[in-house]
Amino acid sequence: MRFSTEPSSDPTLKCSNKLLSNNSNVRPFDISVIVLNPDDRDQIELATRCYRQLYDLRLRPLLDDRSNRTLKDKAALSDFYGIPLKIIIGERESNTNSLTIKTRDSQWQKTVEYDMSFVEQIYHNT
Repeated sequence: MRFSTEPSSDPTLKCSNKLLSNNSNVRPFDISVIVLNPDDRDQIELATRCYRQLYDLRLRPLLDDRSNRTLKDKAALSDFYGIPLKIIIGERESNTNSLTIKTRDSQWQKTVEYDMSFVEQIYHNT
């Protein structure tokens, strides 16, 4: 399958300089959970908890725990799929039980304490 950055005649698809940007009815995932170091057990546990809670709320999360990939590579895949929000989990986040949230256009980033109420807030805003 080939992807193009040319405008599409399909009204459900939008093209941008980050390849495919599709609406929530078409895109395969609603949010991505990116683990910076998948060899770190604490990071994996926090990411898995977050992923499961998002999944239980019927969101379509993508858990990116690939080894030997940079944050840039993982963010690029998320952008390619048109995922509007990224949750980034690294050493700092696992040590403080927090999450770093970043928007697709990278205009907004915030680190917040991780708890179920935050996950529910994401659910209501997605």
